[in-house]
Amino acid sequence: MGRILVVSEKEQAGEKIAEALGCTESRINNLTYWENEDFIVVPARGHLLKVWLRGLNKRIDQIKLPIFEYYWKVVENKEDQARLEAIKQLYEECDDLIVATDWDREGEVIGERIYSYCIDMLNDYHLPNRVYFASLTKRDIQNAFDNIKRMDEALLAQGIARNIADAIIGLNLTKAITKVFKIDLDYRDIQIAISMGRVRNPVLSYIVDSTYTELDLKPHIGFEWTHGATNVYIQTPIGCINAPKEFKDYDYAELKEYLTKTEEIEQAEELPNTYKVQSELPFDPDYTLNLLEQMYLKQLITYPRTESTHAPDHVLQELESNLRLLGLLQSDNFSYRYCPHGTPEGDKLPILPTYIGLEHYINNKLSIAEKIVMNYLITKVNRAFAPPIKIEKVVAVFEAGNMQYHYTWSVRVLNPEDAIDSYSEEYREQIPLGKYPIIKIETENYKSRTIFGGSKFKHNKLNPKDIIDWMVINELGTDATRHEYINELKKCQYIDSELIPTTIGLKIAKVIDYIKLGDAELTRQMERYIRNIDNLDRLNWFIDWLKDITTELVQAIEGYDTEELKFTCPHGHEAILNARKDRTGQKNLWLYCPTCDKNYPI
Repeated sequence: MGRILVVSEKEQAGEKIAEALGCTESRINNLTYWENEDFIVVPARGHLLKVWLRGLNKRIDQIKLPIFEYYWKVVENKEDQARLEAIKQLYEECDDLIVATDWDREGEVIGERIYSYCIDMLNDYHLPNRVYFASLTKRDIQNAFDNIKRMDEALLAQGIARNIADAIIGLNLTKAITKVFKIDLDYRDIQIAISMGRVRNPVLSYIVDSTYTELDLKPHIGFEWTHGATNVYIQTPIGCINAPKEFKDYDYAELKEYLTKTEEIEQAEELPNTYKVQSELPFDPDYTLNLLEQMYLKQLITYPRTESTHAPDHVLQELESNLRLLGLLQSDNFSYRYCPHGTPEGDKLPILPTYIGLEHYINNKLSIAEKIVMNYLITKVNRAFAPPIKIEKVVAVFEAGNMQYHYTWSVRVLNPEDAIDSYSEEYREQIPLGKYPIIKIETENYKSRTIFGGSKFKHNKLNPKDIIDWMVINELGTDATRHEYINELKKCQYIDSELIPTTIGLKIAKVIDYIKLGDAELTRQMERYIRNIDNLDRLNWFIDWLKDITTELVQAIEGYDTEELKFTCPHGHEAILNARKDRTGQKNLWLYCPTCDKNYPI
């Protein structure tokens, strides 16, 4: 058998795979790859083919929407085009191709499309050979190549469905709203900003709805309290203790006995996935995922794009051994056996430190940001391996009439070295059994209230974590992509660097709400349909559904009142959009008011 072409997604990942397979560096047409007698390893560096709509490149006034005939084409970037041709040239020297891209929907699509391009069959979908590894350590890579599989059909079908949905809905809606702005309103420069997307739309609508400023000129009564009660206590030699109000009709309470009880409180928590790490680390979510990606490529952690919070026993057992060997377990009692068990999502691991990562941590070889991540992951693993906390309680049993009162006399933590949260201990000297006086104290009745002052400027501005939390709750996007939509909205100039909606963003949000994409229900339904696609045959049903929905959305845009989309300057005069270059040569949109003869930022 001849050589095998191995396609990675990122260059650093390709380099680690090549090292594990014993390949040396080579070059072809300015493309770096690695080879030996058995393998050629080449990085794709992202999507090299994309879904496009046939006839979309006509003049805007000649396009009849919606368009449903789609096809896969090579991306426009000349460097990526040259890379794809070089990959095909290398494939012609090989007998087979193995996909080794990232372990997610997009990784499947990148690998499969390259394979189909190499065999000149882009009109069909295939299941090439595939390797899946949890980390880029030499052992995990070699284990993966010892267990080569066929590509996951469900994951591939979901990735293809996502790409087709983004194209059919996104491109049709973009062209539909662009036609309104350019033809009906004659805003000719609008094309540099308009971009609609099936997930981006509801995210923008949420940001607009949740961002506000207002002036509050009225005081508000916040709380009203009525004070006055009878407090009941038992007088003991070591001080008064609280008693139930039912004891107020008696003069004495009898201490009958002490009971000692031991209880266990479960402490172990689930391991972290992408969303958990993005939510809890003190970084912007986009920065967090980029940092995690770099740490994965350096072999410091497992693959960071994951929804899993559970891992197989053999992985947890090895992780425990590594932590114990390096002295990174909080207590000798900590063990993987306490870790919550469940089925990993898509066979992926949670985000875990590798042995290389732990060694780098111990030897102070990490950057400050990497050390923060590793501190966090080690803490989370310790919390996942924590045994139950054992609490010993001594309860004093008091009687008054025919009523009993169990009063917690003392509390002791039996295994404080295992505590991962705070627990309060109480010590009281035990008093003799017998009768003790009951004391009743009447408090004076009065009312009080808290008034919040008026004349306040109120505002609410979201941060990236707020937006991602909302997307998780509404089942939008994936752990691997949620952080990207904020940057896409900034690029479109719909929000500024502070996540405040711009003038153009507010206009687009109005359209989004009008066509009923703002409440996220349609997008959420679409995401569920995509997640439930388990084979390539289901794509046809999904595409038919897409066509019906897209037709309705385009018709809704075409029926929108264009007066709602006209721009005005801050003084209320009708304004036009104007594209101007900044000092870097980048085009940005401005509002030009002929009446004021002045440009205003959007």
